[in-house]
Amino acid sequence: MRLPALLSLAILLSGCFTGISPLQRVSDVSRETNLATRFGQVEVAMRHVDPTARPEFLSRRSDWGKGIRVLEIETAGITIVDEEHATVALDVSWSSLTDSMLRTTQIIQNWDNKKVGWVLTRERRLSGEPGLFGEAITQLTPPHPDVHRPSRTLGN
Repeated sequence: MRLPALLSLAILLSGCFTGISPLQRVSDVSRETNLATRFGQVEVAMRHVDPTARPEFLSRRSDWGKGIRVLEIETAGITIVDEEHATVALDVSWSSLTDSMLRTTQIIQNWDNKKVGWVLTRERRLSGEPGLFGEAITQLTPPHPDVHRPSRTLGN
């Protein structure tokens, strides 16, 4: 009676100790880093940015929360190149504080698995609206003024 119970317990517990895949690890670190920067927690994000990439990472986000409001960051895809390299595609929805136009920018991030874990080593805008990383924002032309014709009253 004890042997089947012990075997069942061993089988159940063996599934609990499987390692976390590289895909899951880079996904978790990427999500933590990008959400932290979205909400202004730069010190949290910097833990996962390679020291050589930190100055550019900070300068790209210097306007976030000041001139740019980041509304949403969604992971569009993750590609594991090998056990040491991955790319993460993100869709970022944002708006400039000078207008209320919703803008979308797609960015690609390169992640490397180093001794300290996965770290962001490079990122670039893939497509979409420029301005998220400090580029000049294309301003919309002002809307056409509302034009009304003068009122006419029908005579008595």
